[in-house]
Amino acid sequence: MIHPGTRVQSTPDRGLGVFATEFLPQGTILWAQDPLDSVYEAREWEVLPSSLRAVADTYCWVDALGRRVLCWDHGRHVNHACDPNTLTSPWGFEVALRDIEPGEEITDDYGLFNILEPLDCACGAPRCRGRIGPAGAKDMVEDWDHRLAASLPQVARVAQPLREVISREILEEVERRARGSGPWPSVACRLRPT
Repeated sequence: MIHPGTRVQSTPDRGLGVFATEFLPQGTILWAQDPLDSVYEAREWEVLPSSLRAVADTYCWVDALGRRVLCWDHGRHVNHACDPNTLTSPWGFEVALRDIEPGEEITDDYGLFNILEPLDCACGAPRCRGRIGPAGAKDMVEDWDHRLAASLPQVARVAQPLREVISREILEEVERRARGSGPWPSVACRLRPT
């Protein structure tokens, strides 16, 4: 489920994108998987007609177990950026890496989505990697972990409209770690083994 303070609109160069409709402070959970998202095991995916798979592949991401996840809401329109303002946490929810202003596009790093085929990137960020793919994800883990470590402690300090779709156990663990009870786990746990 995508944060309610967002909307889909056209971008000048990438089709549709998701934009903030309100101020979203660092640490805001911007997306969390919910029961309405469709999850497909590899064998279920393979029996779908190829025309459906071709369209759905545009909007699916692959979890660490190799399952395809298809978001039911406009979270599927979040675009990639090599310098994103959100990232997937070790628990799977997306968290704001910094304050996001109203009207700003919400972006993520597709390197954490276990994409099956490399894709060319022209995000325009000074640190643009040029090509995003399975091979480069492991090289990014240290940077992703560093960026998340600065934002995850804020999760317990800001309003979280998506709190009800995240398990209580996960939220309690995040809050314990924010109080200093152990290091943050690495986001490498979200990557599929190669």
